[in-house]
Amino acid sequence: MSELLGLKLLSILLVFGAGMLGGLIPWRAAGTRRSEAYLGWGNAFAGGVLLAAGLIHLLGDAAGGFADLWPKNDYPWAFTIAAGAFLVILGVERVLPSASRVPAGSAALGSDPESDTIVQAAEESDRYPYLLLLTLSIHSIIAGMAMGAQSS
Repeated sequence: MSELLGLKLLSILLVFGAGMLGGLIPWRAAGTRRSEAYLGWGNAFAGGVLLAAGLIHLLGDAAGGFADLWPKNDYPWAFTIAAGAFLVILGVERVLPSASRVPAGSAALGSDPESDTIVQAAEESDRYPYLLLLTLSIHSIIAGMAMGAQSS
């Protein structure tokens, strides 16, 4: 077996092992009383890693790309677009869901507060798959356009 093939197989096993470990940790923690805290920490860590990768690696390349595209324009378009994207994501995650909630004393609710809570939770949870579908669709379209715009 060549050295390169051995290195590739080792890399495959390491990625598979890391994926299995990343999947087993929440599965094992689901039965504990602190599972929500673990899930929150994991989501915060994953979000921080993606945010750092985007800001450190991609934003600098985007600023350089805008400078190459419009050499006479000194406005930081890449940073403005990134800030606007953060505001859009904040609006989608925080502002829109809170604006669409029915107040607790509303006439739309019945007389039983326990069943009203269950109904509200079911109605709110139905939105998240569609929001995820919309987000992934937009991401796929943008990624496809970026891949199509590459010259090599």
